[in-house]
Amino acid sequence: MAIAIMLIRVIKLLGLLFVAGNTQAASFSVKPTRIFFKDVHQTVLTVGNAGDKEVFIQTELMTWAQQEGKDVYTSSRDVLVSPPMFKVPAGGEQTVRIRFLGDKSTKVERTYRLFLQEVPQQSKSDQATISATLKMGVPIFIQPEKSDSAQFDWRVMHSAEGATVQVSNTTNSHIQFTALKLSAQSGEVLSDEKVFVYVLPGQIYRWNVKLKKPLPKGKLLLQANSDRDEIKVEIEADFVAVP
Repeated sequence: MAIAIMLIRVIKLLGLLFVAGNTQAASFSVKPTRIFFKDVHQTVLTVGNAGDKEVFIQTELMTWAQQEGKDVYTSSRDVLVSPPMFKVPAGGEQTVRIRFLGDKSTKVERTYRLFLQEVPQQSKSDQATISATLKMGVPIFIQPEKSDSAQFDWRVMHSAEGATVQVSNTTNSHIQFTALKLSAQSGEVLSDEKVFVYVLPGQIYRWNVKLKKPLPKGKLLLQANSDRDEIKVEIEADFVAVP
């Protein structure tokens, strides 16, 4: 399963301008890539360094919410991370203990992200150095006592770009979509896209979809791959302006 990854380039001018510099890059990995708490309060995360240089990593826990289809993060102390900062030698691993400090009894899933940020190391070279640093966000889910069945509200709307597909997650748990396919009633494929989208409980998400041909009238078949179920829905497009 794939995870959300952000690459940040930090440019350090340690010598004269326009001097040809070196590029230093390190890499690290985490497993598991997602954390679930339900019947237990703690687990471990293994951070590996496949590079040839030591990496220094700092962690930050954030509450994860969504608003108008965008992720919103705020600082949190609901989860204890130990150690919060650490070094991983080249070719080595570090075990990180993760412990949820709150009450696990919840009717709606609670969501967090644990960010692991590589801290650039000071270069001893006199030349300009470009350091490529890695930042990962590991989702943490505090699962509800009982999860709703995977029922979602779908809409397909005509738009200037082709079509807009909207999903409303009315359940008490997240869903992660990895593929979205739209076909005409005849079976002709109108759009087939790989996606990587989380929709948290109670949230709405929209995709702007490019079509291979104009959106036809009549029923459409919408198919989506997710971490819960494979979804197949017959739906009729709305030929109205997208609000």
